[in-house]
Amino acid sequence: MLDARYDEQLSAAPHLALYPNLMPWVGAGFASADLKVLLLGESHYLMETTTYHHDAEAWYAGVSLDTATDIGWMRTRSIIRKGIELNWAGKSKTIYRNLSTELQRTGFGAGRAPFESLAYMNFFQRPAEKTGDSIQVKEVDRKVSSATVAHVVACLRPNLVVFCSKLAWRVASDEGLVLALREKGIAVGNTPHPASAWWNRASKKRGGRNGRQVFNDLLKQSGFVAAAGQASGDSN
Repeated sequence: MLDARYDEQLSAAPHLALYPNLMPWVGAGFASADLKVLLLGESHYLMETTTYHHDAEAWYAGVSLDTATDIGWMRTRSIIRKGIELNWAGKSKTIYRNLSTELQRTGFGAGRAPFESLAYMNFFQRPAEKTGDSIQVKEVDRKVSSATVAHVVACLRPNLVVFCSKLAWRVASDEGLVLALREKGIAVGNTPHPASAWWNRASKKRGGRNGRQVFNDLLKQSGFVAAAGQASGDSN
């Protein structure tokens, strides 16, 4: 289910060495996929009473998680693995469920569960301060998150990187990451958050498309051909 062949390279990133629980998910079918896709979410959440991640400078210097009772909330790989096993049951899995559903419609993964054929991580390398809200982005968040994602891309060499968060996209653009990836020949794009209403709601600024259609178009523009008879993202 998980491909660990990239782990030695990935763990060379200082932040991932500090917090191995944030290592990206790399599905077993990623390396052989016709289109290698890296999906970027926004950030993890922790328990409402948790505060050890609120001080950004302290977080990036290294916070001990030895006594943390909610570290499972930010074990990226465990979250994805369990989600695949349980078919993304639960309200907190809406982002993954909606992405997986849309990928299944296109035939992505050639019969595998879609997340078994792609890579996934959150863009922001610090959990959001408040459960359900966006992270309050600090300068150090911008720098470390952009550098860590750039490192992951260099290791995995995806054909397509999709930011599933407007906030993450904006920060990555401001930090020059989007341009840097495009200069390397990597297709890069963004969608509305898959757990938001805009995933199914059309928007004028997106040419009358909803988030699902934007996502499908990014796949097509990157050379992915939907399986015959599969939906193209325009149905409800």
